[in-house]
Amino acid sequence: MTSITTEKDRREHKRYDIDSGGFALIRSNGSEVLGSIKDISAGGFSLTHIDDCEDMAELSSLAISLISEKSCFEQFCSGRSIWSKREESQFSETKVKMRCCGVEFEQLNNEKQIQLNQFIDSLQTT
Repeated sequence: MTSITTEKDRREHKRYDIDSGGFALIRSNGSEVLGSIKDISAGGFSLTHIDDCEDMAELSSLAISLISEKSCFEQFCSGRSIWSKREESQFSETKVKMRCCGVEFEQLNNEKQIQLNQFIDSLQTT
C-alpha cells in the first residue's frame, strides 16, 4: 500500500492506495453495496463495486462498515456519497458492469479515528 501525493492534490488528508483486502459495506434507504476499497484516508474512501442499478444517490446518507482480513468494524460510522461513476471495462466483452463511488466519513470522534488508523494499518503489507 502506498501513499498518493501529487502537486495538484488538494486533499485535506493523506490518501493510501489499497492493492487488495479492504472492503466496505455501505447501506442507504434499504439498499446495500459491498465493494473493494481502492484508496482510503481519514476523510473517506473510494469504492469499486458491481453496478447492479441500485445507484447510491450523491449526498445520500450512508451507514458504513469496514472489513479486512484482520479486522471488521460493523456500523463503523455514517457518511455520505459524494460522487459516483461507471468504471470503464478493460475487456469489451465483459458482462459485469462496475461502478466506483466516493464516500466521505462524517464526524469521526477520537475512538473512530483510532479504529480507522488500525484498519488502514491492517491493510499495509510488510
